[in-house]
Amino acid sequence: MLSFLMMLIFGRSYTFKLDVPEGTKAEDVKIEVEELRGTDVAKITDMAVKNGKLHVTFEAENRGKVFFTLTYPNGLCYSDVIYVHHFDIMTINSYMGYTRGSRAVPFSGIVFLLVLLGFNITEFRKGMRESLYQYKNVRNLSWIFFTSSLLLNQLMFLRPNEALVYRLETVMKSAAFTARFAFPFAFVIAILVAISNLRLMKKEGFTWRNMLGVLMSAAILLGTLLPQFIGNFIIAHPDLIDIHNQRSVWPYLEMLTTNLVLIIVSYLEFILIGTIILSVMAAKRVPTFDKDYILILGCQIRKDGTLTKLLQGRADRAIEFAGMQKHIAAKELTFVPSGGQGSDEVMPEAQAIHNYLIEHGIPEERILVEDGSATTQENMRKSHLLIQEKMKEAAANASAASATDKTDSTEETPVIAEPKIAFSTTNYHVFRSGVIAYNEGLNAEGIGSKTRSYFWVNAFIREFIATLHSERKTHNRIVRVLSIMVILGAALIYYANIL
Repeated sequence: MLSFLMMLIFGRSYTFKLDVPEGTKAEDVKIEVEELRGTDVAKITDMAVKNGKLHVTFEAENRGKVFFTLTYPNGLCYSDVIYVHHFDIMTINSYMGYTRGSRAVPFSGIVFLLVLLGFNITEFRKGMRESLYQYKNVRNLSWIFFTSSLLLNQLMFLRPNEALVYRLETVMKSAAFTARFAFPFAFVIAILVAISNLRLMKKEGFTWRNMLGVLMSAAILLGTLLPQFIGNFIIAHPDLIDIHNQRSVWPYLEMLTTNLVLIIVSYLEFILIGTIILSVMAAKRVPTFDKDYILILGCQIRKDGTLTKLLQGRADRAIEFAGMQKHIAAKELTFVPSGGQGSDEVMPEAQAIHNYLIEHGIPEERILVEDGSATTQENMRKSHLLIQEKMKEAAANASAASATDKTDSTEETPVIAEPKIAFSTTNYHVFRSGVIAYNEGLNAEGIGSKTRSYFWVNAFIREFIATLHSERKTHNRIVRVLSIMVILGAALIYYANIL
């Protein structure tokens, strides 16, 4: 809006300042104006030699296109094209050339990106204050990276006197710059993921789930590098496609395809980076030592009913946290093993965890078994309901005991405070479990148990896929908007160059 206002105010006229041979007077210069489209498009309002330069001022009258030629006494010539658009805005040299007032265009773009970046940072901090466990935090963090890369690109190519079409081309090239900006991080992640996946497949077999990391690494590398390789190949082989012909559609189709792929790839790369950062933060975070309950999320148990290494790690981490809380805050907590019985399991997972806790010295009265859940969402929901029932029962017993000691038994039922809950799961699963808990209305914080390094990376790819799936409608809208912007940009550049 600022740029348009500036062009609207100052763009009605333009003064050419041209070098002339020494001693040349304005009346010695011959000027010819040819109207290529429209009638009475622009008129000369002033023509004078000042400080050794010829100043020729044109003012817009009607929409159209004019071509003018200046011939100096020594036979040298200067020619240019003037376009007059809606609102009598004049552009020089091309349909989207330079115009007075266009100096504000790059600066207004930078201001817009700064405002957008500030908004993203504010929303991210607001979301983190609400809860770490929200997928919108991933989206906002990714947009911080994405917007920062766009802003850096605009600052690197800041030229206030440039033509409008050049600024538009710079914005279009932001897709490639953004992809290159994210590529070093994504490349390192891709290599680590690929190595991790190869180890995973060697240890646990060749399955499509164990190939997720390799597939994602290939997609990142191909999506970032292939469009540029194809573009360079086309440029080097003009006999296949004449990409240098600016009036041909091919250069703009190549521009459109390359930038469309790169803008989507870079957006997904930043989502991946954001997912990994928040997942690591969630896995490393230690909850405050004021918890009433700790959930232990179940997973597959052995055929004899004992815990697998993965599930044992979750139970041990819960026991460790309980010990830390007792030592630091002198507060005991209740364990809530959660997990139903699968078709190939001899007992519910919660019962197997219960047995393990008893073996490690946890008293029976400090264990609350939830053995009816089959998913993480059910783990959280049913455990929460079980805890609430337990607290209501305890409150009712306390109220009854208090009533027997008083003659007045008309006291109101005591208000039950929302329990403070922690949950224990594997490190890569903490963030997604926390999101599920948050969506279920639990005031819960997670702790993560260690897992094998070669499995850890592949598991985070699953979290990335879960992040995309959870907000697929939002991401689809964003990708569509970005795609429309790229398509419109390519169309405008094509339109500007053929007119």
